[in-house]
Amino acid sequence: MRIKTKLQFSALASFCLVLIAGVLLVQAYLHMREADGKQELVQKIVRNVFERRELSNEYLIFHEERAQAQWQVKNEIIVGLLQDASQRFKSIADQRIVQELWRDNQSSQYLFGEIINAHHAQSTLRATDPSRADEFGQTLAAGLLVKSQSMVSGAFTLAHAVAREMRARIQTVAIFFLSAAGLLILLALITFLVGRSMVRPITALEEGTAMIARGNFAHRVIVRGRNEMT
Repeated sequence: MRIKTKLQFSALASFCLVLIAGVLLVQAYLHMREADGKQELVQKIVRNVFERRELSNEYLIFHEERAQAQWQVKNEIIVGLLQDASQRFKSIADQRIVQELWRDNQSSQYLFGEIINAHHAQSTLRATDPSRADEFGQTLAAGLLVKSQSMVSGAFTLAHAVAREMRARIQTVAIFFLSAAGLLILLALITFLVGRSMVRPITALEEGTAMIARGNFAHRVIVRGRNEMT
């Protein structure tokens, strides 16, 4: 093979291997970035759902406007997070969990609104039927607490699913890195072989020339191959 052809082959092989290794590393980066984004989103959902549950308990005990306002702010945050989760989570199992969180959140919104209305109308209802007023308030409070706990459980379930996905993605990224490393080793091997095939005849010629220069005119330089030097 001619030296020019060897150099062209080596350059082409190097370009292809480096390109493939680069694609693998980019894929690994994108995989980890997506997994990190999901994990961060789920952590926000878990934190806000848990904090809203505590605000629900606080409002049911003290009926303060501050707790009511904070509950509504938390609810808006949770709605935004769930909208983001609906777009990010593509698997059927994850979509089911997100949809269940949506349903529980809508129920929580309805029940909290009813509790606020019942608290404002409680004085009138107590005057006519105090036992019914207490029973109605307790029913609403129990329903809100159940839905709040259900959302906390759903958020943790989603977090466990993301953790499993993260472990799977880490394994995939490890495969990508090993494949890229293998390609780079192959590139180094090809470069070494091509370089040696070009250096060998030059070394043989150099050694033969040195022996002839020392007076050994019977020495013959044998260079095998089919290139510019042979």
